[in-house]
Amino acid sequence: MTPSERLHKNDKLWGAVAEAFRDIYLQVKCALEINRNHRIGGTVRLHRDHVPSSPRFIYVFCLLDRGKMELTRIWVVPSRIFYARAYRTALPKGMIQFNFDCQPGGDDRWDEFEVTRSELGPRLVTLIRAAAQHGKHAKQQVPAGRWLELAA
Repeated sequence: MTPSERLHKNDKLWGAVAEAFRDIYLQVKCALEINRNHRIGGTVRLHRDHVPSSPRFIYVFCLLDRGKMELTRIWVVPSRIFYARAYRTALPKGMIQFNFDCQPGGDDRWDEFEVTRSELGPRLVTLIRAAAQHGKHAKQQVPAGRWLELAA
C-alpha cells in the first residue's frame, strides 16, 4: 500500500488521481554552513549496482540559514544529471560517494538548477509532469535510502 493510499483510502477519486501523478521521489541534502573550502556541499553514497537514474528521482541540495531558519539557496537536480556532474569517490565494499560541491558565488556545474523558495514548487510540478510523460504507470523500484514521494 502506498502512502497516498493509506492517507486517502476512503476517497477512491483522490486515490486514482494520486496514483496517476505519483511520479517523483526526492532526497533532500541540507548544508548548515559554507564549508572550510568555501563551498556548499552535500554527499550521496550508493552501492555501484544501485544508482537510480530515472527522471523520477530528484536531489534537492540546500543551504539553511540557522539564524533565520530559512533556506537561502536551493538546487533541484535530477539524479541522472547529478551522477554525471558530481565529483565521485570510490569507497570500500562497492560503494560510490557522489559529491555536490558548489561555489557560493556561482558555479557552472550547478547554476542552472538553482531555484528560489518561490520557484521550488513550480519546478517540482514541472518535474512531476515530465516524469509522468516519461513512463506513465511504469513501476519504479525505489532504491534504498530516504526518499520523499511527491504527487501533484
